[in-house]
Parts: sequence; structure tokens; C-alpha cells
Amino acid sequence: MQTHMRILYFFFCVIYTVAHSQYKQLQTIIFKGTDKTDILPVVALGEPIHMSFDDLTNLEEDYYYYIEHYNSDWSKSNLFQTEYISGFDGQRIINYQNSFNTLISYSNYSLTIPNNQIRITKSGHYKILIRNSQNDLIFERKFVVYEPLAQIAGIVKRPRKITIGDERQRIEVRVNINRNKFIDFEQRTSMSIFQNFQWSTQKTFKTPDFQNNNQLIFNSDEIQFFGENEFLFFDTKDIRSSNNSVREIIYETPIRMNLYTQRNRQLRPYTYNPDINGDFIIQTLQGTEPEIEADYINVDFSLENSGALNEVYIIGGFNNFEVNAQSQLKFDEQSNIWKTRLLLKQGVYNYLFVHKNKEGAIEASSINGSFLNTENAYQILFYYKDFDLNYDRVIGYQKIHSSDLGL
Repeated sequence: MQTHMRILYFFFCVIYTVAHSQYKQLQTIIFKGTDKTDILPVVALGEPIHMSFDDLTNLEEDYYYYIEHYNSDWSKSNLFQTEYISGFDGQRIINYQNSFNTLISYSNYSLTIPNNQIRITKSGHYKILIRNSQNDLIFERKFVVYEPLAQIAGIVKRPRKITIGDERQRIEVRVNINRNKFIDFEQRTSMSIFQNFQWSTQKTFKTPDFQNNNQLIFNSDEIQFFGENEFLFFDTKDIRSSNNSVREIIYETPIRMNLYTQRNRQLRPYTYNPDINGDFIIQTLQGTEPEIEADYINVDFSLENSGALNEVYIIGGFNNFEVNAQSQLKFDEQSNIWKTRLLLKQGVYNYLFVHKNKEGAIEASSINGSFLNTENAYQILFYYKDFDLNYDRVIGYQKIHSSDLGL
């Protein structure tokens, strides 16, 4: 009898593993600082960062976190680990809960730093790496820790060149700081700006255009970005009824939601549509604890084909804005539509379709258009190359919005 039970248990485990192998192991990675509206953490030294993710194998696996320090260009810094953290990383994530009353079972893991094992002691660029018990890297995320030593003010303006004035946004920045506190200040400082927390848009400037006393002014024509367009959105928090983003609900396991097919917006006029700049929020109307009661839904995306599109991808905070095989759409010649299906947790999501041209460059405006009036968030970082330890300190941070256009 005992032998039969072991055989049955073995086959159950095999069937369970196969049934879940079609899903990506870890899903819904949420990484936040003190400002929950930020897609990734940019926190002052000493402030907490929070991470959570779901394991769809639901086997209560062990996961471990590691912290690495980087320079402003994302090259590894020269600091030893003991110089930027107090305590030890490589600790197991011990906080997790299993899903409740969902069709797709999962385990929700959560982590907060600082904690009893680790505390970050230096400013700079960082990565957190999540590994399994076999020490395989499962995923990594970037974040920034800053020292509030510089006061930064920024404003979004219309470009000076009339020919690009309706599609780009120019940034002017003023940095106020007591430079006497820093050795070799002018040669060791720089500023970076990136758009909507997407590191792929990062631009760095070494020399201010003007300076007087303790104020630096950056206002060159090179500090500009394509305005792009507002993010598209969909809402899956209610599995019982469709809405203005969901065209059809198919009740299978997992539940499938077909979104309305999107059209190319490049040649269409700009229309303001409030968004959350690419972020996503987990919500469900079928429970009170969305972390463990929100279900996983198969979401069908589609885009009308127009123009000479080479490769099309879908990006957003839900996939870390990554362009890869998992985010690529397939072209259906019969319907002349680009399509893909993603397994996503219930909630409200922002997303964009982007195009990879024949040269391999990623373009958003060829599908979405680009407009001066698009609401974007810009993140401004100010750096100082430490004289003693030779690492990039982040000594100032400010977030501005293009909704306050200084026209």
C-alpha cells in the first residue's frame, strides 16, 4: 500500500509540474520605494525599499537576495561589499503567503530592505539579484539610493527648434549646492536624466551650461526627449464583466480576456488620456487582499498592421520595459494584425507597443506618435565621484512632470 501511495504521489508531482511549466516561474515583480507612484525605487539613504513577486510553481521554493553597487554608467563600482552594506546579503526571503481562492495557484514573496540582516550605507546605483537554491539568477532589478545634499529644480519646455517643437520636450535644470564641501567639484560632478523610470532613455551631462556661486544651470538643446504618447491601458480587476478596454471574456482555465485591437496612433492627433506612466497596480473585485486573492488572467493583445513594421513588442512596468522573446508579438498575415498573449495578474496596467527597426533600434513613435503635450515624468540625478573611495555618489534627486510645461 505504501509503495502504491509513493507511485501515485510521484505521478501527481509530475502532472503538477507539467501543468505549471507553461507559465513563467516568477511573475508580477513589484519593486517600490517610499513613493508608491514610482515604477522603480529612488530613495534617500536610510529609506526602505519593498519587493514582492509571485512563484507560479506554488512549491514554496527558497529564494535569496543579493545587493551589488554600480557606477552612474552601470559599470561595477570599486567598492567592496562591506563598504556599501552593513550586514550580509545572500539571505533567504522568509516572508511568503500562498494564494487563496484562485484558479491559478501561486506563492507571493515579499522583502523589505533595510531589515535585521542588511542595511545599505552608501549612495549610488544598485542592483538587487534574486537567486534560487541552486544559485541560478532568476531576475534582477535596478534601484538608486541618494544623499539629499543638492537642491534640484527642473522644468519642461518647448524645444527651441521650430521643426521639432511639436514632438519633443526640452528640460532645463538648476542645481544648488555648496561646492566648497567637495574636492575638485567641477571635474567630479555630472547629471543624468531619464524618462518615466526607463533606464534605456538615460542621458548624462558632464558640464553645466552656466554656473555662478553655488548654482549650476543645464539648459542646452541636447537635453531633450521625444514626448512619445500617453500609455495605453487595460483593466482586468473584474472577471465578471467586460469594460472599455476588454472586448470579451472567455471562461476557461486560466480565464482569458481579449482586449480591443489597437490602431497605429502615429498619424492621429494627440488626445490626453490620464495614465500612470507605464506602471501597473494589482487589484481585484473578487477579494480584499489582492496580493494573494487576485487571479492570473490570459490577456490577448492585438495591433493593426500599418506601415513597414519589422518587429513589434509590448512593454510596460509589468515586464520591466524589456524587449525580448517574451514581449514580442507575432504577425497574423490572414488578419493583418500583430498578436500576443500574456499571463498577467488581475489589475490595472499601462503598456505600449514599440517597433524594432531593421537597424535594431527600438522606436515607440513609429507606432504611437510623439507629442509635446504628452504627460511624462522625468527623473534627475546629480552625481559626485567620491575623492577617497572613487565611486559615484548620488548627492541629489528630483522628479518633475511635463504636465507643468514652462511654455
